[in-house]
Amino acid sequence: MLANTARHWSDDRLEFILDETGNWTVNGIRGAVLCRAASLHVAIKAATELSAQGCKVIALVRGPDDSIVVFEEQMRRVADRIGGCRSWSAPATASMFDQRASDTTNPIR
Repeated sequence: MLANTARHWSDDRLEFILDETGNWTVNGIRGAVLCRAASLHVAIKAATELSAQGCKVIALVRGPDDSIVVFEEQMRRVADRIGGCRSWSAPATASMFDQRASDTTNPIR
């Protein structure tokens, strides 16, 4: 299970490194890099904005060696804990990380 590996960090540990400089990527379907970010905080914000635009965000990854992986559920929890989720997310009726199936115009997938 992922929770037992070095790649998974607790919410508390992630919150501690939130603004620490690092090489983060926001990854979509099949590991596609949707964007890069200089900190976990910026990566969470970017993931939320991309999701609101209809992109399917799968994980945030700190590299270059995939040392930390943060999946959707944990992204939501950490975003909620820092209070940023509400100002960044799509309307409450839509899932923050759902892809709009009918939208094919967005080049970032």
